[in-house]
Amino acid sequence: GSQQTAPIAVTEPDAVAAGTPRLFSDAQRVALRKLSATLVPPFSGYPSALEAGVPEFLEFLVSAAAGDVQSLWRQGLDSLNARSTQQYGKPFAEAGPSETAALLEPLRQPWTYDAPPAPYAACLREAKDAMLRATRHSREWAEAARSRSRRAASAESPYWLPVE
Repeated sequence: GSQQTAPIAVTEPDAVAAGTPRLFSDAQRVALRKLSATLVPPFSGYPSALEAGVPEFLEFLVSAAAGDVQSLWRQGLDSLNARSTQQYGKPFAEAGPSETAALLEPLRQPWTYDAPPAPYAACLREAKDAMLRATRHSREWAEAARSRSRRAASAESPYWLPVE
């Protein structure tokens, strides 16, 4: 007789590819989420780092990095929580806006080619750069950009400006 093959359930790859966090502790992960939300909020129709899944992506990326990079991130997030607890009696994720601004003060220093000598400041700078890059290169950002360009194209005037 004829044999029939049982149908195979088809799953969208993105639905199962999310993976489980494996590098950061719960406290570090919560601090990373707050840091992401603070440093890269939504802007002018573009997604925030949280909306782009940046904390999860960075945990995956850092987990595949060299040990010194992993240490920088872990120690930096631990230091962020420790400073917040020491100064305000609560972890970074629970810090208010003015407390958060004070804890992120090293990011207000002028940028230089050399990394800041203090590990805490170096981690904050690395985190900010990584979060901006990851957000900007996310699928969510690309979709927002496509949507904006479609809106701009549909709103174009039949008139043109001369090239200067």
